[in-house]
Amino acid sequence: MATNENGVAHVGTIANGATAFVPFYLTATGATSTNQTHDVGIYTSNPSVVSQTCATNFSYTTAETIQANANQVTSVTVSPNPPQLGSRFTMTIIGSTGTIGGSGIFSATAASLSDWRADTFELSGSSLVFTAGGNSGTYTDNLYLSGLNSASTDYTLTYTFRAKGTTAASTTVYPINYINSGANVKHTSTSGLASLAPVQSPSNNTVLGSMTSSLGASCLGANGTASITLPITNNGANPVTLDSIAVTLPSSPGTVSYVPSSSQFNGSAIPNPLGSTGTVTWYYSFTVPANTTRNLVFDVSIPNTTGTFLLSAIGNIDSIVIDTTTDTTDSSPSGGSVCVRPTPTPSMTPTSTPTATQNPNSHANGHQLSNLKSNIDQHSNEQPNQLSHLD
Repeated sequence: MATNENGVAHVGTIANGATAFVPFYLTATGATSTNQTHDVGIYTSNPSVVSQTCATNFSYTTAETIQANANQVTSVTVSPNPPQLGSRFTMTIIGSTGTIGGSGIFSATAASLSDWRADTFELSGSSLVFTAGGNSGTYTDNLYLSGLNSASTDYTLTYTFRAKGTTAASTTVYPINYINSGANVKHTSTSGLASLAPVQSPSNNTVLGSMTSSLGASCLGANGTASITLPITNNGANPVTLDSIAVTLPSSPGTVSYVPSSSQFNGSAIPNPLGSTGTVTWYYSFTVPANTTRNLVFDVSIPNTTGTFLLSAIGNIDSIVIDTTTDTTDSSPSGGSVCVRPTPTPSMTPTSTPTATQNPNSHANGHQLSNLKSNIDQHSNEQPNQLSHLD
């Protein structure tokens, strides 16, 4: 691998019968006639978390080259510059091949300096158009041609990159083309390459919003299920793709778990994350158009434990963390919560107190009772047993 090349590329979804173009930057220790072999593996997700699905290898030989002044780059334009983190940008090269000899070989590389930031600028496609001269045609994702006519040909070569990181300084642009001319392979004249405008460090315009629950401000009365929404907002002028989203589910005051087959992105079902409790991670191409918000929605199961359950989330573009700020060096994850209120304690239902009904003769009876009481008082010393009985 070349310097700064990690050898991992996110291919994305490939339709049945389709072909994907995946470039890598390689380096050679010197010219050799023996084959240099490289192994390639395909994975259905991040290679650090799943096993290899299939594998192959390829080999090539290397040769020394010399400079040819007629093989030249006229101009290079990078757009947009600076690129947007997580988005694609182009490097458009206008040049001329010079006289192509031998077996009519023309090949090209977007960057040939050993310190090219392949870890930050991932090549994802190319388009070569011969505009005038001895050759014509358009070649997509093909940087090695043979059998060309020998006459010098003007061309426009457009490389498409994905900005998947940031850099501390601007990166020098140094595209090189090769032709098989005479007894040697000849490379582009380098006399004017040092004056080309560099690629500036990518800027971040993507943030996560706060997670919200389908319960709103309400609490569950007992254990149950809540739907969680995580918004992803792209405030930039170009579409952005996140490679993964990780949500940390709480284990206190009880363990919250992911509900299988509940994940949706922008209203469409997506594969389950890896994991069901703790940190669950979706490895998926979360593409958000320019100036747009897209939502990741999923369900969680809440235990029957009273309290507030706190969730947090981050996104990733390659190894760069995306959170609630555009600063890629801080730690500001998205947060959200779900609460469970205590189960109500059953209470007794009060009964009504009967209301006494007045007897029509109550006044007269009251007078008789008063007289009786007076009479009893007068004889209380003489008849204690009777009083006791009357009481």
